[in-house]
Amino acid sequence: SRTATNRWSKVFSSRCTSGLSRRSLGLLAPEQVKDAIVPLRNWFLTAAFVCIGLELSFAEFAEVGWRPVAVYFLATAANTALALGAAWALFR
Repeated sequence: SRTATNRWSKVFSSRCTSGLSRRSLGLLAPEQVKDAIVPLRNWFLTAAFVCIGLELSFAEFAEVGWRPVAVYFLATAANTALALGAAWALFR
């Protein structure tokens, strides 16, 4: 249920930020630590996807043919379905 998901995310985020604030020797409140970490996380995630995009070469796709590309996309779809199924089972 949605309430269980919210409960676990609150528990996880409070554990993470409280642990980080303890490491800050009490100089920062948990909210300050969270407010500093969330934008950094978003920038690193964005940078990761940009790097993936920079490595993508359609010329290499043309070289190897359509079958390895089809297998790659099929495997990606299967992994995505598996991950969504696991997430649904864990957080429903």
